[in-house]
Amino acid sequence: MNYVEYYKTEYLAGEDLYEGPVTVTIKKVFGKEDNLGDGKKLYQIVEFDELEQRLVLNVTNARSIANIVGDGEDQVWKGTQIELYSIIGTAFGETKPWIRIREAAPTKIIAEIKNCKSLDELSTLYKGLDAGVRKHKTILETINQRKAELK
Repeated sequence: MNYVEYYKTEYLAGEDLYEGPVTVTIKKVFGKEDNLGDGKKLYQIVEFDELEQRLVLNVTNARSIANIVGDGEDQVWKGTQIELYSIIGTAFGETKPWIRIREAAPTKIIAEIKNCKSLDELSTLYKGLDAGVRKHKTILETINQRKAELK
């Protein structure tokens, strides 16, 4: 068992995503006044349908969700699917995994990729995708996997 499993806390950390990106659905967003190590202040907390752990949003991740939803009002974020992933970065003098948020891979497109019967069909589908969707890690992985299967 990974060491992270022994040290789960109420809040998600980058280390919790050691198995890779996770697609989640926002259940609830609320403010909570707390002292999480940098003084007592109001934090924006997100709960997910799929996870017991909550996520304390930093400004980067809050902006990411607002951009995905197209609205900065956090009460309209409910029901939005997002993908949580980790990056290694240095902040506050600490180098460690940090959580980042991106748009969840569209499941319809993934199904279409998996149903392609030829490399030509796969290429046509790929060329028709928006540039942002083409760059999505899960889309790229699925395309490459299907390409290998069709060769």
